[in-house]
Amino acid sequence: MKFLKILKKFSRPALAALLWTLAAGPAKGESGHRPRLLVGYSEAGFGKALASRASEAGEARFLSSSPIEILELDPDEDPEAAAARLRQSPGVLFVEVDEEVEIHAEPNDPDFELQWQFSSGWIELDAARAWDHVTAAPDLTVAVVDSGCDAAHPDLAPNLWENLEEIPDNGRDDDGNGYADDMRGWDFVNGDPDPDDDNGHGTMVFGILAASGNNRLGVTGVVWKARVMCLKNLGPDGRGRLSDSIAAIDYAVAHGAAILNLSWGFLREGAPSLALAATLTRAEEAGVLVVASAGNDGVENNPDGGIATYPASYPNANILAVASTDRDDALSPFSNYGGKSVDLAAPGEGLLTTYPGGKYQFFTGTSASAPLVAGAAALLWTQQPGLEAWEVAEALVAGVDPVPSLAGKMRSGGRIDLARPLGISNADPQNPGETPGGDTPPYLVSENGGGCILQAASPLVRTNGRAAASLVLIAGMAALWTTARAREP
Repeated sequence: MKFLKILKKFSRPALAALLWTLAAGPAKGESGHRPRLLVGYSEAGFGKALASRASEAGEARFLSSSPIEILELDPDEDPEAAAARLRQSPGVLFVEVDEEVEIHAEPNDPDFELQWQFSSGWIELDAARAWDHVTAAPDLTVAVVDSGCDAAHPDLAPNLWENLEEIPDNGRDDDGNGYADDMRGWDFVNGDPDPDDDNGHGTMVFGILAASGNNRLGVTGVVWKARVMCLKNLGPDGRGRLSDSIAAIDYAVAHGAAILNLSWGFLREGAPSLALAATLTRAEEAGVLVVASAGNDGVENNPDGGIATYPASYPNANILAVASTDRDDALSPFSNYGGKSVDLAAPGEGLLTTYPGGKYQFFTGTSASAPLVAGAAALLWTQQPGLEAWEVAEALVAGVDPVPSLAGKMRSGGRIDLARPLGISNADPQNPGETPGGDTPPYLVSENGGGCILQAASPLVRTNGRAAASLVLIAGMAALWTTARAREP
């Protein structure tokens, strides 16, 4: 069973923390939503749950691709007490609160001008040299799981993914995927086919990743031409349910996304969510790369029994956790870090990007850093389509610009470089190439910068790096699995 694979990833010293914190989540009534639980079943327990719900009044909800039930409680019911009772039921593997996830953005800072992350006036991402080799990823789908996007924004509309197996606006589920009229993604918050952005966060993430380039309009993304799938898991307040996030990730994987950008998360002490862990393992098995923001709490992500932000801190080899740096290559004061749990950094302060209503806005936070890395991954994977997801991750980690102040703060000790993972060295001709953006704003591109030819590291590097920091959870989850299997009828 697939849950066994995720349980094997996690360890014995954290068993007590795991058992006591699986139900941890927001306090009753804190979010304004009715409390909900996520109940994970064994194969036998899942069959009994389906049969039982079929005989009861009301509608049962189960997450797609996994035997996890979404159980809505009465408003005055204590979710922790309900979870404790349910854990004693035969066939139940785990119970946890369907907690809130939230965006990883910071207030905008108008003092940072234009797209400084691509200019030579500040730090050097080697964008110009990278774009001399590859600017587009037309055959690769990147999913932005966020607050939705402004599909009518002129700098984004050309790069929107479309579900070509669906006939729009006919009220029918033409492709049989369970979502009617999902021509351009899905709104998992409101349950409709229009993932419009009523917050702005998802549109800003999209713009950093893949605003149309070389179109003489507005700004440019890391990738000038791409297929970006917009999936809405966050509401107007920048918060959303974990269950909606899981459903969105499953949708993206099922519809061929190669890269997921997750610029959101939740801070957790002790054991992480098993439901989300299982979902990300399914993505890993499907060969999908996940780029996640490290969080804006200004703390060390320590999944080894401490406090950590998830999904960034899961140990899967296909996950890249991204911290934020400023224009001087210093770690942003709000950014989370972790010598073994965070992989690399990217600029994340005052980045000019797209905003709903055809506008542009400055964007700060590790939420802004993650799409820079997702874009770099898309360019690399387009240039070298034979790579596995973990190889793309390791190539980006190995190809950073080392920054002394980041040493020990993250696994790579450096900040993303767009050219080095592509194998571009100093010996390459210095061709400035086309100016990627339009007349507004002007773009300053670098014609110089250090580089070296790098190749993806072996899987051993990943095992000895970030994953090793999370091995403390493995035995605990395995023990939970064994206990649960022993209780099965």
